[in-house]
Amino acid sequence: MNDSLPSPAAPTLAAGGRPLLFLHIPKTAGTSFLTLLHNLFGERRVRRLDGHDPLVVQQIDNLVRAGLDELSCLAGHIPVHHFHPYLARFQPFTLLRNPVARVLSLFRFLQRASAAELRPMGLAPGFSFDSFIDSTAPGLYGQTNDGMCRFLCGDARAFDPKAPEFTTLAELPEMLEQAMRTLERLEFGIVEHMAGSIALLSHGWGVPYPLDEYTKNATERGGSEESLDNIRRIVRRNTLDIALYEKASALFARRLAGWRAPVAQARAAAVFAPKLGAATNVAAIGGRQGFHDFEPVGFAWMMADMPARIHFSPPPEARRVRLRLYTIGSDYRMGDVAMRVNGQRVAQRVVERKDRWHVVELELPPGLGAINQLAILSPYWVPTRFLNPEGRDDRPLALALADVTFLG
Repeated sequence: MNDSLPSPAAPTLAAGGRPLLFLHIPKTAGTSFLTLLHNLFGERRVRRLDGHDPLVVQQIDNLVRAGLDELSCLAGHIPVHHFHPYLARFQPFTLLRNPVARVLSLFRFLQRASAAELRPMGLAPGFSFDSFIDSTAPGLYGQTNDGMCRFLCGDARAFDPKAPEFTTLAELPEMLEQAMRTLERLEFGIVEHMAGSIALLSHGWGVPYPLDEYTKNATERGGSEESLDNIRRIVRRNTLDIALYEKASALFARRLAGWRAPVAQARAAAVFAPKLGAATNVAAIGGRQGFHDFEPVGFAWMMADMPARIHFSPPPEARRVRLRLYTIGSDYRMGDVAMRVNGQRVAQRVVERKDRWHVVELELPPGLGAINQLAILSPYWVPTRFLNPEGRDDRPLALALADVTFLG
């Protein structure tokens, strides 16, 4: 966890900036990274598109034509060639992963999929590694055979099962060169160096505070699928991706070594800047750290392995903050929850309580800066499997945040 306070010489807030474009290559820790983006900008400013939707190109066109002012990040399993007319309108980035680890992760992920999800990939529940790696179903073949190069080469033929290039990609070194040229124009991270990736990317985005590293959707390792023979089979099918990963890793190391400059101007959407007296739902709050994704019931649970924080720029007249919180149990002791602003514990009181809902007000200390940090520290957590042994949710939970109001 990282509970660093904002620098006393906080950067100024930028008025706008191009929205981010997350070119999400499958099985490259993207689920964890989406949680980071939801915390950073608020779920309402992060839009995720379905790359399998036949109308996805039309959706991209419509989004750009309607204007991108309300968007902080667009994300999806969408190859770069779909964005060629509009790439300059975004600040694109992607994540790369060791090709062998990526394919093995895909195998383990699909092992948990339903029969309906497996059918388009030519698989059935309980499929073997042989069935997986030898599948010629386009939706799977394109992922197990140089999937990263396909995604980044910018050539639509690499995704067209009717084109010869779909099955002969490994024989086309120019596809590797095109993918590498794409990477040279993008910001990107390496999954095996996630801490450095987050630091480098967030600096490029103008984030004025350290970002946490989240781990979600992790698949267990060490099964029989990791045999030497299976690894050799993956290598044979991913020679372009292996070369891309090696060249990209060297470029990433050079970029990381040359990165030193502090953030001079912060991206405004990464700092919560509310209006006085207006309740803001957590899905619209940027500048967050340590929250699970927003849930349709209207709140976001706080994570157990890091403090929940909100980086905020207060209205000038603000003297108090009101938080509407939901607890894991009706007998949860709110008095034991610590609230800190810029590291200083602040006075707080419960002004309303109904069953598991609590409305808490806290006093803001004097001398706030342009960017400040509100931290919420819960004393204990309850594993949800204790409450619902049959459920699939194994998170330890304590508090969820519904909305925040700054008051005079």
